[in-house]
Order: sequence, then structure tokens, then C-alpha cells
Amino acid sequence: MLPSSVQRYLSDIDGTDHSAASKVTAVPTPPALHNLATALGWKRLRTCQRRSKDGIKPLARTWYESHESDDIWLQINETPNGQQRWYEIAVYAFEAGLCTGWFRFKLPQTPEHVSRLARRLKPYLQHDQFTSAAARKRFSRQFPECTGFGSKRTWAWVAGWRQNPRRATQAR
Repeated sequence: MLPSSVQRYLSDIDGTDHSAASKVTAVPTPPALHNLATALGWKRLRTCQRRSKDGIKPLARTWYESHESDDIWLQINETPNGQQRWYEIAVYAFEAGLCTGWFRFKLPQTPEHVSRLARRLKPYLQHDQFTSAAARKRFSRQFPECTGFGSKRTWAWVAGWRQNPRRATQAR
């Protein structure tokens, strides 16, 4: 579940009840996404889905997340929603005000492609870089463009992505 303060903030932005937004559903997690998260040091990747109405037709938004606390969070989004070929991935460390930005990628088809993608993303998304205050400080010095994201700024960005995925920008 999203932290209650974040749920309230997102609800204020887009008018959706976010208290039920992170429920696990029967949608399977693609094995390549699980393998990518594991290669980056993240455990327990779970599938989440929120159903809502977009005008008259129902809309399902599916994403994948891994977090051990409400502070450090890996999120993988289908981009655009409803397909399983293109994704965007980011890490948030809320208390430290860190957000890596979104990295767009095509779902790897082989273990070799997963390994190659993990090596490319590791400098930004490796779990160990966010687990201690000293590691987060080193990350902040190495990637100053990823700093300064207080909860409101970060969640406004997330809410903007969820409202209009085409606006999401590729960080690098």
C-alpha cells in the first residue's frame, strides 16, 4: 500500500481514491521483469493494478513494485498501459528526496538481454545504493540531477505520469 500521506496527496491531485490503488491482482508478472528486478538487487516484485473509468470505458493501469519500506521504492510501469512490451523503471527514496527518473526499455526476451539491461541500469537503480544513509549520500553526490525530490514534487510527477503516460520523459 502507498503511505497514507501519499494517498491523500495523490487523491487531492487527481480525485482518485489511492487507498486501494496498490492491490495485488491475478495479473502475472512477466518473468523477465522479475529477473531484472532481482539482478538489480530488488526482492519480492509484485504486480499491482488499479481499475478506473476513463470516460465511459473501464481502464486498468498495471505496474510492478518492490519495496521493503514506505521510503525506498522500485516501480516499473507499462508504457503505454495495457501492453507488455515497453516499460519504464524508476527508484524513489522519499525521505532522502531522491528520484532516479524514468528509464524506458523494451522487455528483454532472453537471459542475456536481461543481464545486459541490468548492467546498463545498475548505476542508477541498484538496490544497495538506497539502503543506508551513507549509500544514499554517495548516490546524491554521483547523480545530483536525481536529488531535490521532496514527497510532493515526486508524487506530483508520479500522478502526472499516471494521468498521461505519454508525457513521461526518458531520464537518460
